[in-house]
Amino acid sequence: MALMDYRRLRRYNQYLGYLAVRYGIRIDTNTTKSYHSAAQYADEINTALNSLCKNLKERKKIIREMKKHAAINIVPDKYFDWMKSSRRAACYSYFWLVSNDILLTSRLNNSGINFAEGLLISTPIIKDDALITQSTSQWEIDVDSKNDKACVEDVKGVKKLIADLNREKAINTINVQGFTLDNGPSAIKDVVSHVANGVNFQSLNSLYDSEESYISSSMTFVDNLAMSVNDKIEVIDRLYKSWRTEFGNYPQPFSWIDLDDEDNLLWLWDYMQKSFIGCDVSPATRKQMNDFLLATFDNWAGWSKEQHAFIKNESYSFELDADKNKQHFLARARNAWIQKRHREKNAKDMSGIKLTAQSKKKLLALQDATGIESNTLLKAYIDDAYKKMKSVKND
Repeated sequence: MALMDYRRLRRYNQYLGYLAVRYGIRIDTNTTKSYHSAAQYADEINTALNSLCKNLKERKKIIREMKKHAAINIVPDKYFDWMKSSRRAACYSYFWLVSNDILLTSRLNNSGINFAEGLLISTPIIKDDALITQSTSQWEIDVDSKNDKACVEDVKGVKKLIADLNREKAINTINVQGFTLDNGPSAIKDVVSHVANGVNFQSLNSLYDSEESYISSSMTFVDNLAMSVNDKIEVIDRLYKSWRTEFGNYPQPFSWIDLDDEDNLLWLWDYMQKSFIGCDVSPATRKQMNDFLLATFDNWAGWSKEQHAFIKNESYSFELDADKNKQHFLARARNAWIQKRHREKNAKDMSGIKLTAQSKKKLLALQDATGIESNTLLKAYIDDAYKKMKSVKND
């Protein structure tokens, strides 16, 4: 999404909110929550202006008021530029914002509109253009008449698959490597959530599978906070510092597993769910599953007391400390993964390329030293060798 599209969407969202409060225009929040393009907002604003304005002079006056209102509420785009560094940073940011209890209480913009009720853009990806004009030749908001279509990857069956995994919240027994129930299997039902503590999944709007969607959602969230632009900039600064700390502590939290492999990704998603660090939002694609998994881990506040009451582990003294909980979980998850792979190896011989006994021994030694599974190591070495070969040929 081009930078100009970010600006337009945010501006139109503010225009629509202003018309609702200042002029009493009725907004169908169920409809606006489904909007995914600037063109849809432009149509809504256009209809409102046509009903309000008797002549061009009145139309110009209201458009000036809307622009002024938007100008005092919207933070310049440059403060969000760091979110574009990676999909992980972009997704982390939106999860962090909606999970901040103090910010959620400020979900009224400066005009008094309750945006929590639905006056929000819904993470659009735009193909067509829409411009609000004050041209004396027409009173309409110029809108490209082409159909807007979101560029969303369609992966068959992924939602059903996630629903099946999330259904494990209601299972009668939990069997996770390193974790067992302390208070009995029947107590788990409807008592302790498997959802990651500290992440407010209920406040997440629908997100398309794109970095642009995550950033657009963060921008809109900040725009709709009931505070000055300077205060909003301070919020973004706190968010950036939080991200910098998280990335510094865990640059590659799951380096020991190849998450490009679908089966591996599904295993880790399921393991986190069983370990009371579940993501309560269904991703649209497998790539987005990876984004949500990382954002959930990054924003996880550690196990709650209620969750830990169901986890019995003699080797771990529970503390209400997110960082220590993360380190402990990562160690447990890695051990569980290694044991899983070992069991699979014993169950059947490895297919494909056959290694000599000496090569296998060296590969296992490398795996023990690095903590990275053998398949991932081999893939990295092959990729590196291939890159060097291509480089020599090009020279």
